[in-house]
Amino acid sequence: MKIRGKRTAAVCTAIVLGINMIPYAAHATDDINDMNVVQASEDMNGVNTADMGENTASSAYKNPQDIIISQPNNGYTTTSSRVSILGAADYRYPVYMNGNEIGITEHGFFAVYVNLNIGNNTFTFTNNGKSKSITITRKSSGSSGSSSSGNGITYWSKSHAPKYAVVKGQNISRMSVPGGDSKSLMMPLATGTMAQIIGETGSLYCLSDYSFVYKSNVTVHDGVLGRDAITSMDLVDDNGYDCTELQLSMGQKALYNLEMGAQSAILTIYNTDQLAWNIIPQNRIIKDIQVLENRNEGYVKYQITFQKDAPINGYYVEFGEGKMLVGFKTIPTITDDSLEGIRIHIDAGHGGTDTGAKGPMDVYGPLEKDINLQIALYAKQYLESKGATVIMTRTDDSDTALADRAAKVAAVKPDFSLSIHCNSMPVTADYNNAKGFLTFYSFDNHSAAEYINSYITSKVGINKSSARYSNLAMTRMTGYPAVLFETSFMSNPSDYEKMIDPETQKQFGEAAGEAVESFIKQLAEKNVNSYA
Repeated sequence: MKIRGKRTAAVCTAIVLGINMIPYAAHATDDINDMNVVQASEDMNGVNTADMGENTASSAYKNPQDIIISQPNNGYTTTSSRVSILGAADYRYPVYMNGNEIGITEHGFFAVYVNLNIGNNTFTFTNNGKSKSITITRKSSGSSGSSSSGNGITYWSKSHAPKYAVVKGQNISRMSVPGGDSKSLMMPLATGTMAQIIGETGSLYCLSDYSFVYKSNVTVHDGVLGRDAITSMDLVDDNGYDCTELQLSMGQKALYNLEMGAQSAILTIYNTDQLAWNIIPQNRIIKDIQVLENRNEGYVKYQITFQKDAPINGYYVEFGEGKMLVGFKTIPTITDDSLEGIRIHIDAGHGGTDTGAKGPMDVYGPLEKDINLQIALYAKQYLESKGATVIMTRTDDSDTALADRAAKVAAVKPDFSLSIHCNSMPVTADYNNAKGFLTFYSFDNHSAAEYINSYITSKVGINKSSARYSNLAMTRMTGYPAVLFETSFMSNPSDYEKMIDPETQKQFGEAAGEAVESFIKQLAEKNVNSYA
């Protein structure tokens, strides 16, 4: 989509781009920290809804009869020297900012990257005899009155009342250092994991293994955890989800870590002793299990050796009734080129009151949650046509908390998990420069992310960037390949104009379905000659 420049006289035919082309079928705010999301309840900068036309639903586009300033809010304050102003106006007429014509897209969307002086800066937009002003205040960088306290860790002394933490969500983030980047991520923690707290820093607790978790992700209890013991160990060849599962009987949900290597894994269980040892039979995944350490310091460590070319497609730790479950997902098999028996999880990001990012139309045009859902439904439709079983986070405009999304995926242990989003930038960025497709992954899923990235960008014909390591709730999964992609930028007028087109949504959805199908099939080829 080209930006129409000054004195463009062309009048475009009005197009109503309804998103509801197929029946309504999470990343809620999935930790995308650079996403500048405005809540639906906030002031819409004086938009006259009476002049918006008959259709003001968030799920469809209609040419506005008033000027919309989507971002930033009127009265926005910053220390930045530049910000972007995002909005929309009647595409049939030119748009002026402070008397100067600005470029707009065919649908009247615009973004201008403006300079700010110290103090109040007022920008007045005019279009077809209507006017809208926004005032942005720039403060000097030293006037915020805030200061950083740093990452100093306070370790609790013996005189501090002892406390322990219980994880209250699924797939909870854990870091080896406070404030570290995504590379400091450790094996995420399962619901109910218990660990002694030995210190804190800012919003983080330090646990007994010197790892860090967010305070908001745990409940805190008074007291000292007693030592636990493993009383038996069993190996289940298939738990019903194509997973080999090592089941350790124990009294409490002890803190753990699982480190995967090419030929083996190291399982460490803290505050626990090994009291019983069973002879574990071999299977197509596991060759041998050995106790490496069983120390009085308070942990037991196992080495799990895999068969040569073991068809492992993921790994996890979770808790059942009186047991720790250490699982290894098997690479799927495919018969007659069909995806029958293959389970795919699709997460349509956001939903309900969690709108996700807003575009130039603000709440008066398609929102991120709407676009995500339509693409997800097209992907679902394609994969089901190939025989796959598709599990959806949501199939309508409903709220689904991040913890519930993660728990739903963990419960079904799919062969692939795909989370679908659009992107956005903070208001201090140049909206016109940030565009295109991005893919995110965590832990061992780089190859899956690059595969999906390359396939979709080639199929759709959109610019490609390398897959990025992340700490997002819907990629921070180890039990199966998990990838999150962002189709385009809601904050970029041209990207937004493409993404509200139902044909573009269908193109992305079908490309996503094809990409997952192709990835699963090439995985299955590796399984043909695996150990049996």
